[in-house]
Amino acid sequence: MPPIQDKFQQALTELIAARTGLQIRLQDQPNIYKKILSRMQSLKISELAQYYKLLEMPTPQSDREWQELIILLTTGESYLFRDQGQITLLKNKILPELIDYQKDLKVKQVKTKASLKIWSAGCSTGEEAYSLAILVHELLPRQDDWNITILGTDINPEAIKKAKKGSYSSWSFRTFGAELQQQYFSPHRSGWEINSKIRERVTFYPGNLIQDKLPNPLSDICDLDLILCRNVFIYFDAAAIAVVLQKFYNCLRPGGYLITGHAELYNQELTQFQTRIWPESVVYQRRISSAEPNANPARSQTHQLGSQEFKLQRSPTQEIKPVGKEAFPANSLPSSEVGYKSTYKTVSELDTNSQANSNASTKIHLALYQASLTQAEILLRDGLCVLALQAASQAIKYDSISFDAYYLMAQAHANLGQYQEARNYCQRVISLDIYSIKPYYLLAKVSEEEGDIESAKSILKKIIYLDPKAIAAYLDLGAIYARENDIIRSTKMRSTALDLLKQISPDTTVEYQSHSAAGDLLLYVKKLLNKNT
Repeated sequence: MPPIQDKFQQALTELIAARTGLQIRLQDQPNIYKKILSRMQSLKISELAQYYKLLEMPTPQSDREWQELIILLTTGESYLFRDQGQITLLKNKILPELIDYQKDLKVKQVKTKASLKIWSAGCSTGEEAYSLAILVHELLPRQDDWNITILGTDINPEAIKKAKKGSYSSWSFRTFGAELQQQYFSPHRSGWEINSKIRERVTFYPGNLIQDKLPNPLSDICDLDLILCRNVFIYFDAAAIAVVLQKFYNCLRPGGYLITGHAELYNQELTQFQTRIWPESVVYQRRISSAEPNANPARSQTHQLGSQEFKLQRSPTQEIKPVGKEAFPANSLPSSEVGYKSTYKTVSELDTNSQANSNASTKIHLALYQASLTQAEILLRDGLCVLALQAASQAIKYDSISFDAYYLMAQAHANLGQYQEARNYCQRVISLDIYSIKPYYLLAKVSEEEGDIESAKSILKKIIYLDPKAIAAYLDLGAIYARENDIIRSTKMRSTALDLLKQISPDTTVEYQSHSAAGDLLLYVKKLLNKNT
């Protein structure tokens, strides 16, 4: 269906951006305007002009409609311990540094308790905020002498409702270790529920990064040690990003950190931050001024922020760069210093060089393919699924029978919740290698995610047929049988997995089990079996 042809269409697009920061790209307009039409039909509104006026007016009815529209416009996808590089950086460097700082501050100021304040901005359904709570608990198991604040906000009220419940399907644990899952979550219906001890340490509420006045001491969004805002700015235009960055800066205490998704701040003015570069990621730190460490100069600037500043940022003289392929050219990706490999050239560079030596066309063609595939793998690893799909499509142009590229596209679609597309690409992968178990694992996860447990079991059995030593398949089948209270079959599957784990080195990484070591899994499976005896 083509975009709505109406003089109010562009005005509505700009209104959505001004209210939410969301930039509707040209290629997304047909789908977005289908959703807008569905809202108009629900309200029995026939003209787009009338709907625009409803959204524009400062009325309770307008506020309610914005909530409904935002639910349709935002479909955030998240999972626990997303981006292993950044999680490792948080666990080993940033959080210990912040904890040590607050310990020293407690002594200097003779306070009864040290404090730590963290904000997950754009938290979606809560996985990131709970990941932070788990990391803090691992570093500070005894928190009696600490005031710890972990906040999660998102513009989508339905996502916040789900975050407060803390109940997730197995798909949310795809990079989460089995031992941690057992420690911090309990089986609940068809999924897993966060332990109440961790859930109580996180506060969730709706928040609009563009509209909200920030800092906001009443909501504890001030004097923050750490802000995580990952895979949010990819949906914003440049002006909206600039406004939110200023708000984040004002919300941080001097020395506090901001972590975003990789390459999200391309072409942004960042001089007020000190850029810290680690192999795992680049992060941004509010500079420590000559003021007291606990001073809060941000509060005096609060009145300068909010939607008024956003309107100024969107002046006619400012160039607005839409988020999309153009906003992240291949040569804008950081080098290996910030988590990206620098050993390959960008596709555009290779395209230029390919004319230099016609006799090396095969090598150039292979290099073009490898560059695109590597870029797609990095983007998928960092959760930038839409951009990963673009890079994988480019790889397929250079190799139309690439198993790896098609499998990557299946993974990206699954991560985006586009399960039918994921299935289609899995079938394409299977046609390229009928003996590979990779696509079957993904198909099993997709079936389980959609609640088709019988299909999931059938696929897992096929994996075992193809590879009788597929430990993960036995464990996944055992988990399904356990949820069905089929203790005999569950015990059989887990016992087989235990026997296989005993045959390999404890340091061996077990595939499709969140990179868990065989030794850790062995102990975990023993605990599960002991519960059934």
